[in-house]
Amino acid sequence: MISENLEVERLVRFTTVVSLGFMTLEIPSRVHRIAAGQSAFAHGLPYSLLSASLGWWALPWGPQRTWEALESNRNGITVPTGMPL
Repeated sequence: MISENLEVERLVRFTTVVSLGFMTLEIPSRVHRIAAGQSAFAHGLPYSLLSASLGWWALPWGPQRTWEALESNRNGITVPTGMPL
């Protein structure tokens, strides 16, 4: 019997939130390849730290968008790749 490894690499992106005065910007990262069994947390940490320091300044959306980015950066946002052949 041949066992198949059903885990495959994932393509994810992360979000950085930057607030400038009364404006809040959400900047998507490049696409990262996360190997099977590897955590996306380490890849998303720089984006989360930048968002935590620069994202919460503009009210009312800065704190909300920053919290959303911190939550999504824990696992990354999966990029759709289409159906396998």
